[in-house]
Amino acid sequence: MRKLPLTLVLCAFFVLFSNAAASACLCRIQSLAHIKKTASVIFVGQALEVENGFKTGQFRGWRTTFKVSRYWKGQLSDEMIVYTGPDDCAAYFEVGQEYLVFAYTPKGEQQLYTDACMKTGLVRHSAEDLKALGKGKFLHAANK
Repeated sequence: MRKLPLTLVLCAFFVLFSNAAASACLCRIQSLAHIKKTASVIFVGQALEVENGFKTGQFRGWRTTFKVSRYWKGQLSDEMIVYTGPDDCAAYFEVGQEYLVFAYTPKGEQQLYTDACMKTGLVRHSAEDLKALGKGKFLHAANK
């Protein structure tokens, strides 16, 4: 009988204090049509460099340079820089991986930003969105 109250107290303690330190990204469910309208640029690109701005002290979040292979929206160059973070909704990028990127330019800013709520993610997990977007445009005829 004595073990039950102690177990309850320990469980309650764990639940109360473990949640205080936890955080999560909560995205409003948005259609692809809405995200396409919101995005300034939409492209597929390989992550060439990911810089942690917290470590350098230059900015808060991460800055990723992509080599663009095809696009659906925006004025793009061979390489694009996109920022993400610093909050829990930051998109995660790994050098060498290929991503479908939906990026926007916040009011008053000049840089492109993205986050997990924009549906930015690995190409291998984006088949449905890529199919809905269609073929896209290639930056160079050689990429066809």
